[in-house]
Amino acid sequence: MTRLDGRFYLSSVEVLEPTVRRDRCVDGFDRSPGTGVGHLFVIDEDGRCAAHVRLGEDDQYHPGGVDTDGTDIWVPVAQYRPDSQSTIYRVNASTLAVSRAFEVADHIGAIAVDPCSDRLHGLSWGSRRLYTWAPDGTQISVRRNRSHFIDYQDCQFLAPHHVVAGGIALLDGPSQGLELGGIALFDARDGRIIHELPIGHRSSAGHTLTRNPMHVEENEGGVRLWVAPDDGHEVAGTELLAFDAILRPSRPAASACT
Repeated sequence: MTRLDGRFYLSSVEVLEPTVRRDRCVDGFDRSPGTGVGHLFVIDEDGRCAAHVRLGEDDQYHPGGVDTDGTDIWVPVAQYRPDSQSTIYRVNASTLAVSRAFEVADHIGAIAVDPCSDRLHGLSWGSRRLYTWAPDGTQISVRRNRSHFIDYQDCQFLAPHHVVAGGIALLDGPSQGLELGGIALFDARDGRIIHELPIGHRSSAGHTLTRNPMHVEENEGGVRLWVAPDDGHEVAGTELLAFDAILRPSRPAASACT
């Protein structure tokens, strides 16, 4: 999820045939591809759907976390299984015209645009690998995620070189099935984790707030976090929730690329 000119751009997957886990890998995959349709919704500030566009084709139907460069919305659309394939799309925010940017030989679950360098940063399935590309898709680097606290589901730049990511982990053992949510701040230049914060609040359906998309904006007093943790078929549908964190009175927003 990202926000531009007062409108939210929210990606979503419509699953028509779920993937099925296999006892052994077939052609390198631990599950069937399933079928589905990818969507990018445009939501106004009153929560109304103003428009939407379909994304993906064939086995690639799962849109991930999105970001904007101020003109286009960047959307990764992948197969719904790890170690697979993705296509990175650019969607013009004004016209919703769709164009292919490049392809990646991995499942890319989220993407962030660096406003200082124009580089793109992406996360693999479970955010175990951190990618960096040029806008034409030239791979600049790939690093292993140094943290196993949570699997990032969405990410964006919050300050120069600093990516904020939200995600979820499912706890094993006696607490199996318990969702742990959290937010991480890492340096996009080397993948170094700067801060990690668990999230204890729950949605109407009982999910951790960072289960699905999020968007963060810095303002004069601190930051505002938008989240949409629940699915459309759950108790209250997909609610868009906002939370404010007051960090320091009259604190100017960071914008310089230093």
